[in-house]
Amino acid sequence: MSSNIFQNEVGKFLKNNFPVAIRFDDSGKNKFGGFQVTKKPYDFFGATKKGIYFGAEAKKVQSDRFPLNNLYQHQREALQHLESNKCKSFLLINWRRQRAGSAIWITYKDYIAIENRILESGRKSVKPTDFEEFWFLERVSGGWIVPETHKLRGIL
Repeated sequence: MSSNIFQNEVGKFLKNNFPVAIRFDDSGKNKFGGFQVTKKPYDFFGATKKGIYFGAEAKKVQSDRFPLNNLYQHQREALQHLESNKCKSFLLINWRRQRAGSAIWITYKDYIAIENRILESGRKSVKPTDFEEFWFLERVSGGWIVPETHKLRGIL
């Protein structure tokens, strides 16, 4: 299964910013022609310069809304497990409308706080306007960079 363009961009982004950043391979087909049943906990893993393990999930939608159910339960559990064990867990979302659109890089913990607020309001999706400006990445040719004002810039 080939990855989407945002996953390729996230791979380049993480490799440019962390000494260790590796993408979990997609499941190959088994001998019966179906895909393997093991689910990936997240798309990428690696380590910061301080040796802190991280996991990152990359999501892309071609609309102004990211449905909350696009982040699957096994991914939620894996990202929460990292948080519970003093690791970093990241979520990157790309609202890919009109070319590249906009993208955020946020900790799972901070994403969940925003998601809970959205759920309380009765909505089932998040929009770019639900996030503070300091979560957004800056678009450059072929990918994304971390702006000076980004909240996670200090961990790089």
